[in-house]
Amino acid sequence: MSAVCPLEQAAPGMELTREVWNTQGMCLLAAGTVLTTRHLKMLRAWGVAQVTIAGDPGAHAAPPAQMSRHGREALTGELERMFGSLVEDPRMAEIFRVALHLRGTRSGPLDFLP
Repeated sequence: MSAVCPLEQAAPGMELTREVWNTQGMCLLAAGTVLTTRHLKMLRAWGVAQVTIAGDPGAHAAPPAQMSRHGREALTGELERMFGSLVEDPRMAEIFRVALHLRGTRSGPLDFLP
């Protein structure tokens, strides 16, 4: 399933299902690219208004539904200890949000974080 997503709602980790072209006919990103913060900045600079992504764009922004409130609070606390004051930086805040989302959909230790 693919969905057209306004660029302002696109987030790192979303996968493109169609190429993104600029107005001069140059391919900026290929289908299958997993978006990063750098990609999003570049697309904004080129004036791209929307992208086509895999899945439902709203699903990427929603917190994991299967995690209990207590579990989410515990995970948030653990990530806050790991990130410390770094979350004041907008880029690190986005990484924190993605880590919280990804960890909330998986079981096991936080082995993907230092």
